[in-house]
Amino acid sequence: MKIIKGYFGLALGLFMAGIVAIIAGGSHPSDQWSLWLTSTGGAVLGASVGAFLGAVSAQDILLVLKQSFHGRFTSPEPSIRYYRKKWYNYNVGKKGGRLYWRCSIVDFSCSVGIGKLTTNVSYEGKDGQIYHYTCEAGIRGSRFVVFTFPAPPSQEAVCVCIYPRMGMQYLGYYSGLSFLQTWDDTDDVMPVLMSPIPLHGVMKAGDICGELAASFDETWLQGMVKGNSFVPLVTRPGGDFCEYRD
Repeated sequence: MKIIKGYFGLALGLFMAGIVAIIAGGSHPSDQWSLWLTSTGGAVLGASVGAFLGAVSAQDILLVLKQSFHGRFTSPEPSIRYYRKKWYNYNVGKKGGRLYWRCSIVDFSCSVGIGKLTTNVSYEGKDGQIYHYTCEAGIRGSRFVVFTFPAPPSQEAVCVCIYPRMGMQYLGYYSGLSFLQTWDDTDDVMPVLMSPIPLHGVMKAGDICGELAASFDETWLQGMVKGNSFVPLVTRPGGDFCEYRD
């Protein structure tokens, strides 16, 4: 994909130059100078197409096709262009009854499938082994959703992360909720953060504990709870009681 982008500007420049030369030459078809312009423009136009196609390898084309057909969650291409970049993901996990924040890199910059955001991530389990996952993301309105699928033959449940306001691209970072199966085999709802820049100076994948974890707690709360109604219980003590009626 980087090769395609790198050669696109050169090919486009040659293409435009060829078109201009052909048009200029066609204005006086009987003139010898115009004939030269026309033939030169045709050669430059052909060279531009050849330069672009020559820069795109069969592997690049196959990669685009594979990611376009493989992903299961799709979005309109214009709506996800902003998200084709490297993101710093911070989520709360649980191992051996211990809660912790964890940093991981979710890189959608290499995702080339049309209308699809896909990438691979890896995490260390409580047994010390590395487990591999595939992420697929998309957007519906202002809601950005990420599905994390375990690599076969794992029977682990799919993790779903929802960022309610990530469609508002002007925010510096985005708070959300993850619905996941923890390393302790419990189904929990946990805080999660996504940011295009590192938060609190944490940019390497790994666990985050102690005072630094408290900073992430506060950051998540500011982005998620402030000004919003968060998991209200209608019948909680001191709350408004909604009486059931037939």
